[in-house]
Amino acid sequence: MKFNFGTGAVVALLLFMGFILSFVWKATFNPKYDHTLVSENYYEEDINYQQEKNNRARATTMQEQVEINVEANGLAIVFPKKMTNDKVQGELKLLRYADKRLDVVRPIKLTANTMRLDKSQDKLALGKYNLILAWTYQGEKYLIKKEIFIK
Repeated sequence: MKFNFGTGAVVALLLFMGFILSFVWKATFNPKYDHTLVSENYYEEDINYQQEKNNRARATTMQEQVEINVEANGLAIVFPKKMTNDKVQGELKLLRYADKRLDVVRPIKLTANTMRLDKSQDKLALGKYNLILAWTYQGEKYLIKKEIFIK
């Protein structure tokens, strides 16, 4: 067999195709690259978007705002003084879109109108989280969505 320009081009093309297919194989079957949706209830959440928008607007027009403070030892969420533990019901979600296993979901439990999460106790990893704070107070629903960075 004679090795000429045509044979070299075919060999180079086959090597390149093998190289690209190895990347496709790795990205498809390696569990390190997770291809799940951000939310498992994507379509239901999309249907309820207007209600979510109203809840967010209600949260931004409160006389006293909810303060979200990232501290050295974790996270502190300070509610207005009139909102006490027995009047506030809801849930705090810290979503880590890069790794679903690092998500933190806690019911709202206030101590002197403040909810605290400790880095070590609540297993907060360093990095960016999407915070979703949804609560009900006196029959009204509120929602805050915010990106935070745990240092």
